[in-house]
Amino acid sequence: MLPSNLLRSKISQGQIHPIYATLDSDIINLAERMIKLFDSNISIRKGDITESLKNFEEEGFDYRLVRGLFTLLERRCDFEIDCTIVPREARKIVFREAGVLNIVTLEQRLGVIEKISKKLNISPNILEKSLYGDIEDELILKNFKSIESKSLVKYYNFSLTQTLLFKSLRMDFSASGNWKNIFKSIRYLGMMYSVEQINDEYVVSVEGPISLFKMTERYGTSIAKLLPKITEADSWRIRAEVLGRDRTRVYVFEIKSNEVNGLLEEIVPRNIKINQEFDSSIEKKFSKRFSSCNSDWILKREPEPLIAGSYVMIPDFSFERNGMKVYLEIIGFWTPEYLEKKIAKLLSIKNVDIIIAVDEKLACS
Repeated sequence: MLPSNLLRSKISQGQIHPIYATLDSDIINLAERMIKLFDSNISIRKGDITESLKNFEEEGFDYRLVRGLFTLLERRCDFEIDCTIVPREARKIVFREAGVLNIVTLEQRLGVIEKISKKLNISPNILEKSLYGDIEDELILKNFKSIESKSLVKYYNFSLTQTLLFKSLRMDFSASGNWKNIFKSIRYLGMMYSVEQINDEYVVSVEGPISLFKMTERYGTSIAKLLPKITEADSWRIRAEVLGRDRTRVYVFEIKSNEVNGLLEEIVPRNIKINQEFDSSIEKKFSKRFSSCNSDWILKREPEPLIAGSYVMIPDFSFERNGMKVYLEIIGFWTPEYLEKKIAKLLSIKNVDIIIAVDEKLACS
């Protein structure tokens, strides 16, 4: 996801859509040169690399496109402090000495630097460098994980989509598959949702951050993080209601897989590793405690979906023994309306035994 000020979008007749970067030669060439900028500047100051942005912007490209690509590349870098002395300690020593002598001229300042350098047995230049070596522009590029130019442009488009969804009031989507991973992500991200079955298609509605009392960065990020799981399906479509910049108008954002085929690509950051066996600590504790009971019942996580009228419900667990099956649904955070809707679904499920565990500590009223 990109910073909101770098979002490129167009609005027409109540609809909003990202302005995707095309895969033409000019954009690909721009991406190649920006990648080369990082590849060829290992051990260079971050400030010097950032200064090169002006060269690309002066070529006539939209500055939001240039800075968006730059932001994605910057996240693939490792910047480090490169100083002999910890900058914080260097400043403490020098400022203490300067305070005692009441420094007011450049010559006096140089005298302090010279004096401290001798005490520390280092050169004045090294001490000067250490004073502000932890400032962002002074950080040194130590490593860069390169990327192909086309992949970078596709990843930029994917990030644009996530940035737009960050401001969504709600999102409805359907997919041709990958439902297990989709619902696993929804639960892991702690999102409130409902699933409706229309003919042979499942339509999932996810409540956006603004509908939950106020817009929160955490929930908005969750909406964006769900996008990769949806787009892993062979075909998919999304419809979202997005709040405008003036926070008064709402626009519709619609996108289908066949419309952006070959334009989007998600790249998992190096520091992200998803391997969640359970969606929450509550489920993990319950499973562990139940297993310690040595019961004849077999506990199964994420059993098959249950059809509740026109809706689909996926319980957290099922208990199975001798052909019998009982489901368990654990409800953590809830509102009265959410719980009433959940119970209404259950009433439409026929010939199914299910236990509902509601966390009283997280009651909203």
